[in-house]
Amino acid sequence: MANGPNSFLAKIGDAEDSTEINVKKRAKLPGELVKPAGAPSKPLKPGVERWTIKTGTDAGVSKVGKDGVVDTTVDEMVKIPRPKDFMPVTSEVKKYETLRVAPSETTVWRLEADVIAIKLEADGDFHLVLQSDSGEQMIGEIPDPDPKFVKPSSPFFADIQEARNAADVNLIQKHAPKATEPVNRMLVPPGAVMAHRLKGVGHAKPHAPAHKPGRMPFKTKIPPTKVRVTGVGFFDKVHGQLGVSSSNGIELHPVLRIEFL
Repeated sequence: MANGPNSFLAKIGDAEDSTEINVKKRAKLPGELVKPAGAPSKPLKPGVERWTIKTGTDAGVSKVGKDGVVDTTVDEMVKIPRPKDFMPVTSEVKKYETLRVAPSETTVWRLEADVIAIKLEADGDFHLVLQSDSGEQMIGEIPDPDPKFVKPSSPFFADIQEARNAADVNLIQKHAPKATEPVNRMLVPPGAVMAHRLKGVGHAKPHAPAHKPGRMPFKTKIPPTKVRVTGVGFFDKVHGQLGVSSSNGIELHPVLRIEFL
């Protein structure tokens, strides 16, 4: 519909390309978003924070699953209280570096949700954004079952392998972006970066799909994909992650099974 004679938008019009760039610089948008260049070059490597708990190699892993698999929903999970001495959600707490929170982190949870975005993390994890019918979101993470990332001694090792393979075939290989732009050590679809549309602004050559050998971290939205996910509860530090439950940082980490519905 055309703007009427009193429309504010009609009066100001569209900014010139050079003006767009100038405004974004003044807004302190990271330079690589204004003019991206270069690709992520650091190889994937295991994480550090609460890594033994994430991969099931902690001293308390024997306590996991004693109650069997518990059915839940994303909406319930994001309401689980985080311990008061594990607050604020944006901070690391040394006490919990190798200590699980019972029962939230000793329970194997199962829920149904839509996967709406996927990401290959720098620590090798497949990062899944899980959304409920109400719109609530949380994260599910599937570690890389390579022994460099998850020790074969982990009781979760075989399940992580199967979940990883299922996600690779049904999510990563189907939906990893075929062309990408590098932004903040992460490959993203070209449409996520305005600069590639601007005249006179160079952009990186498209990179290979991120699931192939020599892969690099990437993220992308995908068509909502209905899944049933089973995994161990985990309180992560909230630091702006894609799809994070900002109230408590709850995740399924690791995901031990993913079924496509």
